Amino acid sequence: MKVNLYLSSPSPTVLYHLLQCLTDATFGLIYDSIKNDFASKLLKFRKWNEQLIVQLPILF
Repeated sequence: MKVNLYLSSPSPTVLYHLLQCLTDATFGLIYDSIKNDFASKLLKFRKWNEQLIVQLPILF
């Protein structure tokens, strides 16, 4: 019902509010996914970083 009301009168403040809600929801999902597997990603990044540091002298 709220969405229909918003769509029938698209003023800048309403559009901004919708955009902000969408952004908050997106960042919420991203934050949850980061929080859930942050440790594993950090571990993978650390391993990748160590491999890169080991391989850098070979490249140059």
